[in-house]
Amino acid sequence: STQRTWGSFPNLTHTTHTLSPSSSNSSIMARSKQTARKTAEGKADNRMWTPTTPAQWKSYMSAQQSVGTGSFQPSRQQQQQKTSYLNYENTFYSFAFNVDAQAKDAEFQPSYAAACSSAAGNEANREAYVGVGFHSKYDGEGMKQHGRPTLDLVVTLDISGSMSSAFEVDQDEGATRAVLGGSALHPHQSRQNRQNKLQVAKDCLLSIMRQLRDEDRFGLTLFNTKGHVVLPLTQWSEVNKEKLTRELNMLNAGGGTSLYDGLHTATLLFKPDSTAESQPSSTLSGSSSTATSSNGKRSVAGSAAASEAGSEIDSNGSVRSKRILFLTDMMSSGGSHDELKLLGEIRTNADRHIWTSVMGIGSDLNVGLVERISTTPGCFYSSVCNGEEFRTALGQDFDYDVTAVAYNIELKLISDEWEIVNGYGSPEVYDIKNGIKISTEFPVALDHSGSRKGGVYLFKLAKKNQGTTGAADDMVSAPSLLNLHLSYTDMHGVKKEDLQEVVMDTSQVNYSHPWIRKAVALARYVDIHNGYINDSSSAVHQETLNRFTEFKNQFQHELESTGDDTLQTSNQSFVEILDKIIQLEQTAATDEAARQQALIDQQEAMDDEDGGIGRRTRGAKRKNEGGDKIDSIKEDLTCPVCLELFTDPVTFSCLHNFCKGCTPAPSAHGLVNCPVCRNPTPVAGVKENFMLKRMAATIKASAQKTGDN
Repeated sequence: STQRTWGSFPNLTHTTHTLSPSSSNSSIMARSKQTARKTAEGKADNRMWTPTTPAQWKSYMSAQQSVGTGSFQPSRQQQQQKTSYLNYENTFYSFAFNVDAQAKDAEFQPSYAAACSSAAGNEANREAYVGVGFHSKYDGEGMKQHGRPTLDLVVTLDISGSMSSAFEVDQDEGATRAVLGGSALHPHQSRQNRQNKLQVAKDCLLSIMRQLRDEDRFGLTLFNTKGHVVLPLTQWSEVNKEKLTRELNMLNAGGGTSLYDGLHTATLLFKPDSTAESQPSSTLSGSSSTATSSNGKRSVAGSAAASEAGSEIDSNGSVRSKRILFLTDMMSSGGSHDELKLLGEIRTNADRHIWTSVMGIGSDLNVGLVERISTTPGCFYSSVCNGEEFRTALGQDFDYDVTAVAYNIELKLISDEWEIVNGYGSPEVYDIKNGIKISTEFPVALDHSGSRKGGVYLFKLAKKNQGTTGAADDMVSAPSLLNLHLSYTDMHGVKKEDLQEVVMDTSQVNYSHPWIRKAVALARYVDIHNGYINDSSSAVHQETLNRFTEFKNQFQHELESTGDDTLQTSNQSFVEILDKIIQLEQTAATDEAARQQALIDQQEAMDDEDGGIGRRTRGAKRKNEGGDKIDSIKEDLTCPVCLELFTDPVTFSCLHNFCKGCTPAPSAHGLVNCPVCRNPTPVAGVKENFMLKRMAATIKASAQKTGDN
C-alpha cells in the first residue's frame, strides 16, 4: 500500500485498497451493538424448539421484532415484509473479527479488505465485496494505557414491574428440549442465571461505579411511571459510595413505565441549577442520600473544536464528555407516543452535546426506533438477551461504549467501473447506494487474539449498469483500482480526511483477509434465513430442504476456512437454527409427498370403480364445483415456457422450475439466466428435480388412463 499526504492535512497518511461512485446521496449509518438470542452457553433460545411447522417457525421468528411505530414510517416494501430479530448487526456481533490496524497510535483509522467470493458454492458465479473496519488506540488494552476522557455520567434505571422478570432466554431454567435425531434431553440454564433483570442491572451498575475515577461526575435516577432523582450530578470523589451501594441493593421493581419521564429526569441533572431540582427519591426505603453536588468548577467550553465534537474542556485542560446511560427493557406503558417523546429528548440532548447510550435489556426496540437512536450523533444503542451478555456489555465494555472517537464520518466510493448494491453490518446500511454517512464510532474491546466482536461493515459491489444481483456474465474481469475517501471529525473537534485505494480482482475467487470471508458468509446466512421468513409462496418443501442442507455445509466450511470454530461452542445456535429449518422442511416435504400420492391414489381408485365410464362427466362436475384437486396440482407441475407438464424438470437457484429442454443456453461464463426472473444460475447449479419429475409422470399416466388432457 502507498503512503502519501492528502489535501491540506499534512499530518494525515494514507494507504491502498477499494470501492464505488461518489454521490451527494448518502445513507446515514450507525454503530449499534445487538446480540443474537441465545443462551450464555451459545445455544439457541429454548422457545425456538416449539414450532412444529415451517409456518409456525416463520411466525415465531418474525414476531420477535416489530418494523416500527409512530416514530418511524416504514417504506411500502418494509410494510409488506416480515422482520426477523436475526439481522446483520447482531449476527456480526456474535463473531470475532481480527481486523489489522495499520497505525497503533491513531485515535481513529479505517482498514479495508476486498473479496471475490463464489455465490452458492459455485466458482463460476462470483460476487465482489469490500469491507471496512475502524481502529483506535483506545481499542483493547489501549483504553487502560491511554485512559478514557473524563466523564459526566448520569445513569437512569428502569425499576418498573416488568424488570422483575427474568431475561427471556434465561427464564426457562430446567426446561428441556429434544435434540434433533434422538430423544436425549438437556437443560440450558444454570440456577445463577435466574436473577431478574433488575438484579442483574444493579450488579452491572455497581461494576460501572467501580470503574469511575475521582475526576468523573456521576448522577443516578430511577423511573417507572415517573422519574426519581437518587443522586444529583456529583464529583465522584465526594460521593458516599457505601451508602449509595446499600440503597441500590434495596431497590425493588414495581409500577408502569414512562420512558420519556425517565430520560427527562436524567436530562435535568445537566442543567446548571439541577441541584435545586434534584431531591432524593422516596422510593429507596424512605432513605435519602447525603451525597452533595460538587462545588468544583463546572466544565467550560475550552475550544470551539471540542464543542463541535461533543466534548468540553475542564479547567485543567482535559476533555470531558457528557452522557446518559439509559437502562430499560423498553416495555413502555405509553406505547408509540412515549417512544416518540423519548426520541425527541434524545435528539434535543444531542444538540446540546449530551449523548445517550440506550441499553435494551432482554428485548429489542422496534427497528425504526433503533435506527433513529443509533443514527443520532454521539449516541449508542445496544441490546442484550441474557444475563451474562448484560454483565459483559455494562461491566467489561463500559469504558469503550462511553468514549466516542469520531463523529460525522462520511465514506465516498469512487470508481468508474463499480458501484455498491447492498451494505451489511448496521440496520441503516442495507439497500444503499453511493455515499455513506456514519454518525459516530466507538472503540472496542479485543480478545486475547486481538479480535473484536462485530464492528465491521460489508459492501456488495456490482459492475455499473449491471443491476442489483452483483453477479453477471461480465463479473469476471482483470484487477481494477478503486478509491475510498473518508472524512470525519475527531474526538477533539478537528476535521480530517483520508484516501485509500483497494485492488478489486474478480479474475479468481480470493479474499484479501480472512475477516472479510467470514463477514460474507454471515451476510449470506442472514439473507437465506430472512428470505425464508419472508417467503409466503407455496414453495416445494423438498427444494427448500435441499437448499438449506447445501447452505449449511457451505456455511460451516466457510467459517472453518477462517479459523473460526465457535459454531461448536459459543455460536452453536446458528447451526441449530439451520438444523431446525431442515427438520421442519423434511417433515413438511414428507407430508406433502404423502398428500399428493393420496390424491393420485384416490383418483385411480375412483377410475377403477366405474371402469372408465363417466370420467369426463365427473371431471366436469369437479371443475364446476371448484373441487378438482388434480387440476390444481397440474398447474404447479406446468412448465412456464412450454406450458406443458414437466418433462425432465430442473430447478434454478431462484427456485423457478422448467423442463430441461426449455432452459436457455448458458453464457460463455457458464451462467444460465432464468426465463422468468432473469437471475443468473451457474450451469452446475441447475439441479434435476426428481420429485417433480415423478409427480408429473404420475399425473401424465393418470390422464392417459382416464382419457383426460
